Amino acid sequence: MLSILLLLLLLLQSTLSFQVHRHHTYQRTRCERTFTALNVHHICHKTLNIQGCIDFYSLFNYTVSSTFRASSAQCAWLRCNNTSSSNPIIELIEIPKPFHNKVPKPPAPPLTETPLIPSYNHVAFLSPLPLGTYLPSLSSVSSSRFSKELKILQPPTQKQIDREIWEMAYVQGPDLTVVELLYKCATLPDGVGVE
Repeated sequence: MLSILLLLLLLLQSTLSFQVHRHHTYQRTRCERTFTALNVHHICHKTLNIQGCIDFYSLFNYTVSSTFRASSAQCAWLRCNNTSSSNPIIELIEIPKPFHNKVPKPPAPPLTETPLIPSYNHVAFLSPLPLGTYLPSLSSVSSSRFSKELKILQPPTQKQIDREIWEMAYVQGPDLTVVELLYKCATLPDGVGVE
């Protein structure tokens, strides 16, 4: 009698499991048909100095497209001045002055001491040139425009991701934010270098 009861419970459990799985699959398929891949509209960065951020991101060809207020905070949307509309907007939100002393300022990540651990929170830009050429040029522009040299947190290194060879470096932005610069060096032929 006990074995028959166990057998019935197993059958009931597998039937319920199948129905739940079938329902879950239907829901996922329905969602996949309803929602297509979304484009990134903007990334947001809180700052203590909105003008410093506007100046910094101008190095990457971003300019102010809109300004507005959110409660007592001054905000700006920055758009890239190139022909591609696929670049996301950078939204800057300046923390109001009365709250400045309440915002802890973390130290810059020690990327040069631990180069294998990049900052988890960062923005990445594609470089038009190899980073050995682009970084000195970018630093020179920063010095001439703002009298500030670009602080390099991690010099260029190369990394293979799938079949692509990427050059990457990290620089420090305003409010100790981390900005990654990427340059695609090469794409390996099919079957070469991929494990």
